[in-house]
Amino acid sequence: MKANTRHDDWRSQREKTIETGSRPTIRVHAPSEAGIDLQDTDLAIEVIRMGHEPDRPSGSRFGSLVHTIFSRVDLNGSVDDLCLVVDRQTRQFGATPAEREAAYAVIQRALKHPVMQQAAEATDVKRETPVMYINDADELVEGIVDMAFKTEDGWTVVDFKTDEDVDAQMGAYLGQIRLYVEGVKKATGEETRGVILAV
Repeated sequence: MKANTRHDDWRSQREKTIETGSRPTIRVHAPSEAGIDLQDTDLAIEVIRMGHEPDRPSGSRFGSLVHTIFSRVDLNGSVDDLCLVVDRQTRQFGATPAEREAAYAVIQRALKHPVMQQAAEATDVKRETPVMYINDADELVEGIVDMAFKTEDGWTVVDFKTDEDVDAQMGAYLGQIRLYVEGVKKATGEETRGVILAV
């Protein structure tokens, strides 16, 4: 009888523990889906629209190709260095010749932009870097920062966008970059600004 009671107590405690452990203690969000009050922030965000040809390739493969090239290209490299990276990534993605040419043009033009020139001169550059932190609403925010670099003024977080019409998703993109900026600022304790570079 006594053994039965101990077993019942154990089972009851086990069920309570499972029930308690089944309830989330923290909500997890990717920056692209986490809600943020776009007015309730003092973070510095700049949107740069570089423009592109109206018939340029688009879509997820092209976007992934461009992002991967940005993550691997030598910011101070030669034209030959860029061609090698573009060609290698074009093969790996199974991209078309049109996508290859467009990606090359996008990257070459972007590398000449003042923001990317600052990145090239920076002593600390992070690419495709995970960021994870708990925001003020006690939610875990996690994502991947395309690029972050440090200058004497602090950190700059760059989010590359290849959309045909970047403005169609701008509200979500602003929320996303603000969360990345907040995460880098919390991690470093330094001034941090964000740049959406629509290429």
